[in-house]
Amino acid sequence: MSRPQKYPPSDWRERLPDPFHYYREHVKELGEPGISGGARGKCPFHEDDRAVLSVNLINGHWHCPCCGMGAMTVFHQRLTGMTWGEAVCDLVEGTAA
Repeated sequence: MSRPQKYPPSDWRERLPDPFHYYREHVKELGEPGISGGARGKCPFHEDDRAVLSVNLINGHWHCPCCGMGAMTVFHQRLTGMTWGEAVCDLVEGTAA
């Protein structure tokens, strides 16, 4: 049986968590951000010997040469296995710790 669809609130973009704090919790060995807000850490989606994951701690976008790239919502979706709508709801409800 399928799960009921979750729909994000209309103001979900304004309610997303601060990228700095979100990625600090979910990316191992995340370095200090540079002037542009970029930082590197170990990607949680594959075995990573060195910090290849780039995250922008201002706008929330991420990029890994092995795994792809996207917004914080896509990162959280991939991290949790939730649908996109569920991941967004989880982020804006503050349960994405």
